[in-house]
Amino acid sequence: MRGLLAVAVSALLAAPPARAGLAERLRGGPRAAGHQGSLFGAKNTVAGFDEALRAGADIVEMDLRLSRDGVPVVFHDAWMGLWTHCLGFVRDMSAAQITACRYRGSGTPVPTFAEVLDWARGRVIVNAEFKTVEVIAPALALARAKGALGWTYFQTQWDPEKYYRARALDKDAILQFQPWTLDRLDWALARKDPNLLVIELNELTWDSEHLRRVHAAGKLASVNSFYFSWSYELSGAACSRVWARDIDIAVSNRPKDCAAQRDAARPATSAGTRGR
Repeated sequence: MRGLLAVAVSALLAAPPARAGLAERLRGGPRAAGHQGSLFGAKNTVAGFDEALRAGADIVEMDLRLSRDGVPVVFHDAWMGLWTHCLGFVRDMSAAQITACRYRGSGTPVPTFAEVLDWARGRVIVNAEFKTVEVIAPALALARAKGALGWTYFQTQWDPEKYYRARALDKDAILQFQPWTLDRLDWALARKDPNLLVIELNELTWDSEHLRRVHAAGKLASVNSFYFSWSYELSGAACSRVWARDIDIAVSNRPKDCAAQRDAARPATSAGTRGR
């Protein structure tokens, strides 16, 4: 009897959170996301994400790669040398070697995905991009093991292979797809997958006609707001321009400015949305 109880408890702990939880957190926007944390913070680091959270971001966006020993780490480039004092490709370095690297200027360490999930713990939504196919399985397994599927969604970029791999591994994970062409938009909407929830739009697809199709399919639309800024948001966030088009999520290099524009756009619902 005790053995059966242990099995039941283990199964309960392993069960994914209701997918409606994260969907509800993402809906009812506008939602402000910090692109790799923020432009002026330590990008793709826990310190940078914490800065974005304190600035009022609903979501922190980041990039995932896989170390040589199979650990998902948070880093944008394939090569470590541009942003850190380490030289080498992420795929050729162990997790211990990677996390010992420090960013130029700030001196902050490169985090593992596990560290970021432990830091987030439902306080803020995590939007993690699969930079490679190889990182998909361990990243999904880690999010499930930590019970983080209720506050984490994953970008499969524009690659159907990444979408199919992720969906085959986990039917409950919330995914984002980035259709760079109209036929890829048609493909994404034709999936009839309720957990393919977020569609990232671009200049070809953010017009009212295609946005209407996205919303009619029950999806949320996301856009990098710096595309609406001639200065890549160096002079201020352009999130209000995103929301003026009825786009749900603005991913910004200036999360503090973006959060302020969110509050001005929807003051009645802006407070207390993060991670709830």
